[in-house]
Amino acid sequence: MRILVPVDGSNHSRKVLQFLAARRTLLGSSPTIDLVNVQHSVPAAVMQFLDLQAVRSASEAEGRKVFDAIKADVDLSGLEPEEKVILGDAGTAIAEEADRTEADLIVMGTRGLNPVKGLFLGSVSTSVLAHTKTPLLLIRNDTPVPETSDVKVGIAVDGSENGIAAVEYVLSNAEFFGPNATFEIIHATPAYHTLLSTSAYMVDTIGPLVTEKEFNDGQEKLFEEAVGPAVDLFRAAGLPCEARHLTGDAAVAIAEYADKNLDMLVMGSHGRGNFSSAVMGSTAMHIAAETKAPILIVRK
Repeated sequence: MRILVPVDGSNHSRKVLQFLAARRTLLGSSPTIDLVNVQHSVPAAVMQFLDLQAVRSASEAEGRKVFDAIKADVDLSGLEPEEKVILGDAGTAIAEEADRTEADLIVMGTRGLNPVKGLFLGSVSTSVLAHTKTPLLLIRNDTPVPETSDVKVGIAVDGSENGIAAVEYVLSNAEFFGPNATFEIIHATPAYHTLLSTSAYMVDTIGPLVTEKEFNDGQEKLFEEAVGPAVDLFRAAGLPCEARHLTGDAAVAIAEYADKNLDMLVMGSHGRGNFSSAVMGSTAMHIAAETKAPILIVRK
C-alpha cells in the first residue's frame, strides 16, 4: 500500500504522523510512506526574471527544513518514509501527486471546526478531495492516539452508491486495518418522536398518523434495505461484520456513536464541487465535523 502524507510543519502534520507511528498495524505489511511538502510556485510572469534552478533549489531547501523539524519532534523509526518537495497550489499539487504515484491513500490533518463556524476541512483538504479520487483519511488534532493494535471500523451507509464504494474500498484494502480489525455497517433512521415533533399540528388536531410500532417497523425495513447490500459484500468476501441500527438525527447519532465506540469511521462521497458540503454532502460534512474519530472518505 502506498500512503501519501502531505506535511507543512504545522501541528496538524505532526498529529498525523504521531497517529500513524502509533497505529502501525493500520499500514499493512509493507507500506510505502511518501511525505510530501508543497512549496508555492512562482508565477510565470515573475519566473522569467529568475533563475529556474535557483528557485527550485530554494524551494527544496525550505521543504527539507520542514522534514527535518518534523523528524526532530516525531519518532518515525519503522515507517521509513520517502520525502519529496513539489511546487504548486497545495490542494491541486497533492491531488496530482497522489494520482501520479497511484497512491492508495492520502492522510491529512483537519481542524474539525463546527460546520456552522467554518469549513471544517480547510481549503487544502477540500481541494484535495475535489481533485482526486484517492481516498482521504482525516485526523483531527484532538483525535486520541491509539493505545491498542485492535481496530474497530464503522462504515456509514445510506443505501446509495457512495456507501457501497466505501464498503468496496474497505474490502479491497482489508490489510490496512490490521489482522484484528472488526467491522460494523452503520445506518441511522429518524426516531418516532422526530415524526411527532415535525407534525405537531396534526398530532394536536387529529392524532398521530401512524402508531409508534408502525413507524418503527417501517424504519427497520428501511434499515435492512440500506445495510443489506453492504452486509452481502462482506459475506461474499468472507469477512464478518455487524449491522448497527442507530436512531435519531443521522449526523448526530453517527458522530456520537463513532466517538464512543469506533477507532475509525468510513464514509462515501460523491466528490463534486470544491467546498465541504458540495464535496461530501451535508450529513457527511456534519458527521466529520463533530466526531473526533478518524474519518476515511472514499469517493465514488
